[in-house]
Amino acid sequence: DNEEILYVKDFDGIAALVQMGVVEIHVWGCTVDAIDTPDQIVFDLDPDEGVAVEAVRRAAVDIRAKLEELSLPVFVKTSGGKGLHVVVPLEPRARWKSVHRTTGEIAGSIAAAHPDTFVTSMAKDKRRNRIFIDFHRNARSATAAAPYSLRARVNLPASAPVNWDDLASIDAPEDLNYSTLPEFVRSSGDPWADIDRHAAILPGATDETGV
Repeated sequence: DNEEILYVKDFDGIAALVQMGVVEIHVWGCTVDAIDTPDQIVFDLDPDEGVAVEAVRRAAVDIRAKLEELSLPVFVKTSGGKGLHVVVPLEPRARWKSVHRTTGEIAGSIAAAHPDTFVTSMAKDKRRNRIFIDFHRNARSATAAAPYSLRARVNLPASAPVNWDDLASIDAPEDLNYSTLPEFVRSSGDPWADIDRHAAILPGATDETGV
């Protein structure tokens, strides 16, 4: 109600961001015409410094398996750092509060099943040698790096969508960067080209009143 929302409408808007020197683009998990009902969920895998890249890849596969048990379509992208983003496209039916709660329950069940691998606590002392499943990206007003957005870090790594089959060949997710990403996309195509066609209903999330 009377809330001002800044959004980019089209390619000209993206070009304007570039002209203003914007490097990172972070977005809500919804569209501006359905701002109260997210159309995707993100499980942001944030590894502790001591966790190897291979362990993060295995963790993403474990989360994929859990989500597929719920009959959900599962996509993946790099975060632009050591982590990965596991993403599910949704039909925009349930509201933020319900989606956030439900994704927290999913993350909690995964962490309970793999306590040596995952945590859902932000506390640094709880995350030692583990991977934090950040489901809070699914709360209203939270953001995640947009697909193909660069990150303002050394070598300008990108948050790049990848095919699950390609994941094993990516030794360092941050190697997909400003210089290497164009050729990667030319050779592999856009693995998220039809992501919206796979939109699903999140089990357990309702269209309850509330944010």
